[in-house]
Amino acid sequence: MSLTNVFTLKDDDYFVILCFYIDDILIFGSKLEMILEVEEYLSGNFNMKDLGEADMIFRMKESKTPRDITLSLSHSIEKMLKKFNYYDCQIE
Repeated sequence: MSLTNVFTLKDDDYFVILCFYIDDILIFGSKLEMILEVEEYLSGNFNMKDLGEADMIFRMKESKTPRDITLSLSHSIEKMLKKFNYYDCQIE
């Protein structure tokens, strides 16, 4: 059973993608005005709080440029290695 649901909204050359994960919603798209319109609609119908721009998505670190978005697991992997005392481990 998946706890993640993804919905898309497309209008001409623009799109909005909504990712629902348990009680969180990630809204992103190609045009800020459409994102804000979707957010306004949802907040008018549901009790929600805007937490600002995401920097972590599904335990992946997000970084973006004007042209693309990159997701990296290195942050989560480093935390896991430190937790189990393997961060400074050397392979021979």
